[in-house]
Formats: sequence, C-alpha cells, structure tokens
Amino acid sequence: MADEIKEQSPEEWVETGNIYYHIGNYSKAIKHYDRALEIAPENVTAWYNKGSAMANLKFYEEAIACFDQVLKLDPGYILAWNNKGGVLHELERYEDAIELYDKTLEIEPDNPTTWYNKASSLAALSRYEEATASFDKVLEKEPSNFLAWNNKGAALYQLERYDEALACFNKALEINPVYADAWNNKGYIFFHLKRYEEALDCFDKVLEANPSFEAARTIKKNIIREIRKTSKII
Repeated sequence: MADEIKEQSPEEWVETGNIYYHIGNYSKAIKHYDRALEIAPENVTAWYNKGSAMANLKFYEEAIACFDQVLKLDPGYILAWNNKGGVLHELERYEDAIELYDKTLEIEPDNPTTWYNKASSLAALSRYEEATASFDKVLEKEPSNFLAWNNKGAALYQLERYDEALACFNKALEINPVYADAWNNKGYIFFHLKRYEEALDCFDKVLEANPSFEAARTIKKNIIREIRKTSKII
C-alpha cells in the first residue's frame, strides 16, 4: 500500500486534494498539494489551489506566498492575480489590492471578476464614484449579476443618489427576488427618506428571506416606533 501511495503522480495528489478542498477540509487538501509539490515543485495548479485553501483558512500571508509562486511560474495566471488581490482586500490593504487588479486588467481588460473586485476595494476606501464606474464595467459583461447591481446601489446610496440606488436594488431583486441584502439596502433608503411604510415592507421581505437577520429586526422596531410617533403628531 505504501508503495502505491508513493507512486501517485502530482496530478493525482492534486486531484485528491481538490476532493478535500470541495468538502471544506482545507488542511487535508493542503497536505495533498504539498505532496504534489514535493514531486513537482513547479506545479502551478498545486501552488494555486494551496493558496486558495490557505486563504479559506485565513492564513493570508501564506496564501500570498503561494500566489506569488504561481505568478513567478506563470505571470499571466489571472485567477492568481485576482485571488492575491482578494487576500490583500481581506487584510484591508485596499490600495495594494487595487494596484494588483489594475495589473490584471492590463492582461485581460474585460474580466468582470477583476472589475468587481476592484470596485469592492474602491468602495472600501470610500471612492464611490470610481466604484460605481467599476461596477458598470461588470454589468456590461454580466447584466444579470445581482451582486454587482446591489453593490452599485450601495455606492450610489453613499453618494446620496437615492433614486439611482433604488433602481439598482430593484434590478437586483428583479434578478433574485429573495436576495435579503438588496431588500435590506432598499429598506434603509426608504427609512432615510422617511417613507416608513415602504421601508417596513422591505424589512419584512428581508426577514422572510433570512429570519436570522437581526439588524433588520432592530430597524423594523425603529420604523414601527417612528410610525407610531408620526401617528400621535397627526
């Protein structure tokens, strides 16, 4: 049995590692990727998958080291550029992440994933105009991407462009009617505009889609309080 295990190819070690990866056992997946790399130190797939597993375990520096190794071996590996950027975003190194996404876009200018990731980092830096433009790039290629519609709406909300933000949330909900985040964001706009009945309807939808969404339950109580207060004044 031991001899059979030793004779496995790097590809077989990677394949078995992928099985563990897909069931969420990232530590065991990494052990298999390491075995592949012992045999074939320049196996790009093993390095990339190991980096992804490290990122899922929140071992971010180790993940970056793996993605750097991928890019050393294959500078055009778009997924590695994107995932390294995603790790930098998680580390709140947003400027560094954006720099990486820009390099990726030099290689593949129309990649919607890269534009989406760049937009998310821009939004994290409160650069909402640029974030909105980047989400537009995503939507040019993926008009049914409800996450992009929702996050574009969130950026427009920060810019106090409420009608445009509502249109984005409505588009997200047209694509995915049970997307709780879009109902939540739409509800906050109505609450901000003191359109309390409409806000209440939105937060009811949030809780239908996600009963454990405690923030929605709290804001709903605040809305009911405001409605009662308004009724007393009248």
